[in-house]
Amino acid sequence: MTKTPDDLRRELDGIGNYLDAAQEVIAQGHMPDMAGLDQRVAALCAALEQAEPDIQQECLPRLGGLLDKLDACETAIRAFQARHEKETRQ
Repeated sequence: MTKTPDDLRRELDGIGNYLDAAQEVIAQGHMPDMAGLDQRVAALCAALEQAEPDIQQECLPRLGGLLDKLDACETAIRAFQARHEKETRQ
């Protein structure tokens, strides 16, 4: 099913909000539930590949922002895991 430009914008925003919430959970000392995120991102990328070029161009900065948020989450999760492993060994 082809997504409308509004659908793509909402999904980009939704994933971004999800990543923001995950960062907050990590900051509170808990591991966020990231199950299904890979599928959401894959579906978004597939939909963007099929979108019109002008929509792709419009969404490109938001997609770049998602990559930054994903990188930040990865860094925070790795730090969380390292702290947890260190605490468990003590």
